[in-house]
Amino acid sequence: SGLLLLIGFVGVACGESDAPTEPDAPSSIGLAMVAEGLTAPVALVKPPGGAGRRMIVDQTGVIRILAADANLLAEPFLDVRGKLVPLRPGYDERGLLGLAFHPGHATNGRFFVYYSTPRRSDTPAGFDHVNRLSEFRLSADRNRADAASERILLEMPHPQSNHNGGTIAFGPDGNLYLSLSLHQGRRRKVNHWSLSRLASVLVVASAACSDGGDSASDAGPAGPATPAASAPLEIRLTRDLKFNPSVMSVAPGTRVRWTNDGNVTHTITPENAVQKGVWVGTTSRSPGNALEHTFTETDQTYHYRCDLHPGMTGSIQVSAAPTRDGY
Repeated sequence: SGLLLLIGFVGVACGESDAPTEPDAPSSIGLAMVAEGLTAPVALVKPPGGAGRRMIVDQTGVIRILAADANLLAEPFLDVRGKLVPLRPGYDERGLLGLAFHPGHATNGRFFVYYSTPRRSDTPAGFDHVNRLSEFRLSADRNRADAASERILLEMPHPQSNHNGGTIAFGPDGNLYLSLSLHQGRRRKVNHWSLSRLASVLVVASAACSDGGDSASDAGPAGPATPAASAPLEIRLTRDLKFNPSVMSVAPGTRVRWTNDGNVTHTITPENAVQKGVWVGTTSRSPGNALEHTFTETDQTYHYRCDLHPGMTGSIQVSAAPTRDGY
């Protein structure tokens, strides 16, 4: 397939009237073919200092260069096809989905991609694949990325093959923003992961994208995200009488919030006397209310229950090396 651009020309009328006016409709609109020989182009990105070049993201796993003279270079800028989850030939929403260049790319050669990888050994049962956010750098050849420079910033298990989000872009605040999809229904757990960790994504990306030298890029793959102070990890008390998620692994200093999403009152009660000093204030929470606590202890597991609904239990492990995704 090819890449088409929609082009419009707008005429602006000048006058002396102070009354607000509606913008004129484009006098003409047309399509112009700018590149051919692509499979599923999903993004067109201009790198800073790119001298008129554009990068075309093809969902099948390659990034191609559209040169300033409108020539599509044969050699891919980046090829991650060997790292993708196998894509269905007819229709698929997985693949290479996003590309963003560091604002200082012209001098530091850094850029970021978002793509779908196969399940890992620790991927939750029933989940389809793992979406990955990674940083790469240019090679000595400005038309080729250094594939070996990949640094994984974030990996997120995804329950279905569709609704992957994937657009990434730098905001005016210098942070790298990533769009995530939220799924409903029986695999709602990924919703809590996405909502409670989104601020952490920005924290990780902001730290990784700071241009203060090479130390961040030389540090190796990122570990679990440390939540921002304004974004506690969420545990929902659901209408079907469950803590969701019921098991959590966090680093010391993590703030956790239990929110009653149900229609009856619940308690969040420690299982033994040693843990009773953990909770602050009453543990009873009516619908719509929440309890928060910051865990400062290390290498301890806290078990808790709802006294009003037997069988409704949960646990939080506080560890210096929590599991990668927190759950």
